[in-house]
Amino acid sequence: MSNSSEDAESVRWSVKLQEEAQTLEERASTRLRDLIRGGTLSPGDQLPAEPELAKQFGISRPTLRAALSELIAGGLLIRRRGIGTFVSTSPPQLSQGLENLMGTGQSNNLLGTKPGTIGLEVRRGRADEEIAEGLKVAPGSPVLHISRTRTADDVPVMQCEEWISLDALPMDNALDEFGPDDSLYEALNGLGLVPREALVRFIPLIANAKLRRQLSLPASSAVLLLEQQVFLDTPIDRVVLFSRNYYMRWLTIRFP
Repeated sequence: MSNSSEDAESVRWSVKLQEEAQTLEERASTRLRDLIRGGTLSPGDQLPAEPELAKQFGISRPTLRAALSELIAGGLLIRRRGIGTFVSTSPPQLSQGLENLMGTGQSNNLLGTKPGTIGLEVRRGRADEEIAEGLKVAPGSPVLHISRTRTADDVPVMQCEEWISLDALPMDNALDEFGPDDSLYEALNGLGLVPREALVRFIPLIANAKLRRQLSLPASSAVLLLEQQVFLDTPIDRVVLFSRNYYMRWLTIRFP
């Protein structure tokens, strides 16, 4: 199992909030994001040409391109080949509230993007102390670890690390054939393990080298960790799934 105590320790990064700690690329992307959020740049507006915008920001064109690429991957900007870069007329948003459990593929469909998966690994291992705490099992208990990078329109948007106690499955090999296009929630439902609710924590982090490789992120990139315990729909509270999902994409979540 890949999540050793060393790996668990590596996810406890501090977040750089000071402007002086940001790279030029990060400052440029933050400034553009603020201009969009503040209404200075409206949906559908075309950005100035790269040489002009780079001059306005006091940065090089390669640095500007890196900042633009980050916002394009996040869905805030759209690049039209041969024409220019525009503010998206439909920035990413979820119409559901956080009280609804759904898979990433379903969320991507709601966002109007094509979901995908790369780097899928399904393997057995033993729960370290942190995973055991998440699953409410004894340390060293056998678990199934599913690791995958989720994509939207072929762009990496989330790294998923999910653990299931083997004792919760009707058979140890019940998920051995789990595939890249499969929904984990649907697979659990099919096994009679119906999720009822989840306890969720949001943790802002600075991505380590492994996450940067998985999500194709530049140095010092921030990610949002969504850590959750998913409980079964049974009279006895039982955690069926413990997950750590690392988001690199900016989403607007609408509450009903």
